Amino acid sequence: MPKNGAGRQRFEAGVSGRSDTGPAGRMTPAGAEVKQTEGELIVVVMDARSPSGRQDFDCSRWLVAPQLAEAFAKALPRVLMRRNTARTKQQIVNDLTHGFFTFCASLPTGASLTLAELNQEIVTQFAAFLHRAKHEDESARYSIWTRRHYLGALRSVLEVLRAEGDVAQDLTVPSIKGHEAPSTKPMERRDYLQFVAACRADVIQCMSEVGAVWKEVDQLQARPENACMRLSPVAHAVANAMEQYKVLPERQWLKAKDPRLFDRVDGAYREIMKVMHPMSQHLTAFVYYLACVTLYNTQPLLEIRLEDAIETSVLGVARLSLHPFKTRGKQYQHRSFVITDESDNPAVIVRFLLRWTERLRDCVPVRNCNQLFVFVNRNRGCAQSAVPLYHRDLGFSPKFAANSVRYTKEKGFPAIGTRLLRATGADLAIELLGGDLLGVSTLLGHVGISSLLVSYRSEQAKY
Repeated sequence: MPKNGAGRQRFEAGVSGRSDTGPAGRMTPAGAEVKQTEGELIVVVMDARSPSGRQDFDCSRWLVAPQLAEAFAKALPRVLMRRNTARTKQQIVNDLTHGFFTFCASLPTGASLTLAELNQEIVTQFAAFLHRAKHEDESARYSIWTRRHYLGALRSVLEVLRAEGDVAQDLTVPSIKGHEAPSTKPMERRDYLQFVAACRADVIQCMSEVGAVWKEVDQLQARPENACMRLSPVAHAVANAMEQYKVLPERQWLKAKDPRLFDRVDGAYREIMKVMHPMSQHLTAFVYYLACVTLYNTQPLLEIRLEDAIETSVLGVARLSLHPFKTRGKQYQHRSFVITDESDNPAVIVRFLLRWTERLRDCVPVRNCNQLFVFVNRNRGCAQSAVPLYHRDLGFSPKFAANSVRYTKEKGFPAIGTRLLRATGADLAIELLGGDLLGVSTLLGHVGISSLLVSYRSEQAKY
């Protein structure tokens, strides 16, 4: 298990440079810069995880209120220090652009509004602007979640400005009451169980097919003198490929560069590829099944690292302990499972994934080599590379997002995300635990019980 604080160090690693301490002892970002020319406003922050070492944010549309835009741009780097992905940082800028500064553009005096004039009345008017905005058909222009994001972005900036003493200390942004937010409607129990069963079946089938070839390859490698033993052609091809390559090259590259091996693998290239290491679509059923078993959100599930999966013994009983770090909640998400020999046991699945991805560890970027979910990224016409399934810089997994839609459609279900599975699992847990909300909140790893009450309980479970 990582030492205390290791997860937090991972969380903070690579966040915008943070070293300079201001006169009041507050942390200020190193290397942050605001570039303003006529009609253009760019905020630059340092980001060690970005290929260029920096990230630029175009805030030019804020210039509808020039004086406020300048003050907000100066505060923005400190706001972004608290966010850990490039996608989240950009979202804050977008929320301010489409939220508060769109509101400023609607004011008769918005162009001349100064920071000194930013008072509680204007903030309240902004909140009312979001709530009242309607389309022509009288439907709400902004969803409840969009309003929350827009208000939250302004709240973050005002926190920084209050700390600097630039605005009144009692200036606050009104929040949207929890009961106004729609709860995530869980799946029907029958649909949920059918989906879990489908994922489980696919996981077991994949492990059985790949494991059968592994067994043959192990026999061949253990007794190389008996190379002519009766084994499947796929096993022989896999053994030959594994001797030469960590990652099986793309078919056309192999045809041009290694025609001898190409002739051996061409008839069963996809099958050989699947045995040697996974591609992104091969991992979809595993992610879904573990999401149902652990009730993890997407980020902690896809970012499980090797040190987050520990086999241990508790009172003489072998157990698998999972504890990935959830960046949004800033805490570990602990799960523990008794280890058995059943093919759908989480420990058996994790062991399989570890061996399946073992050959890729030397091929992925160093900072991602200890992630559990890595795969071969198909690259036509050249040798292939290995990458992690979850992109922290983006804040999501484009591959899983695309594959999940395809997978659920093939299974006859509408699009299903890990949030929906988590909500359904929480709803079932409430019933199984006899309404013990604190127990369910602990199971889900919430910071507080309010998260469960607002977002995860079905209407039926509320009464």
